[in-house]
Amino acid sequence: MANPSLVLEKTEARDSLRKQIRALGDEQRASLSCQISDRIIRWILERGEYRKIGIYAALAGEVDLSSVPYALGDSREFSYPLVVADGLRFFKVEDTSGLRVGSFGILEPDPRIHAPTSPADIDLCLCPGLGFSPNGTRLGRGMGYYDSLLPNLMPEAPLIGVAFGVQIQRSLPSEHHDVPMSHLATESGITPTRATAS
Repeated sequence: MANPSLVLEKTEARDSLRKQIRALGDEQRASLSCQISDRIIRWILERGEYRKIGIYAALAGEVDLSSVPYALGDSREFSYPLVVADGLRFFKVEDTSGLRVGSFGILEPDPRIHAPTSPADIDLCLCPGLGFSPNGTRLGRGMGYYDSLLPNLMPEAPLIGVAFGVQIQRSLPSEHHDVPMSHLATESGITPTRATAS
């Protein structure tokens, strides 16, 4: 059974983060998304070993990474998550115009036209979230989908929390089953978390 004080702490953190994200405004979020995407593209190009990348289609308020597959798609494979009964599953998407509106209004792959990707084949994952901390804690939206997916990725695969700078908090509530991010990507750059050093 969930700890009531921890549930309340997470709810309050999510409310605060949503307000900070909204305060940026649409134009600033779009500009920052471009900066963050450019940093991610350069970071991946500098490290040629990452070929199969987990990515996401942004919800309103999330960092929009739609330019990343266009910049890197000739030499990398991109897989998007689909909400299924038991969590998330990745599907390879070569053309994002084939994504369809699915659960919670998220653009998702269509299993009829997109091939499944085993989580064990993903060698880098770009992860959305409401908030992150320098020690790698990720605070999601409370559905638990990424919590169930991330443990199935290769242990050495970088998990990059993608966020606007205002989403990085000194500390965030976490539970023992939470999978820490190895890196954080913001408009300021891509930095390893303290979880990477431990």
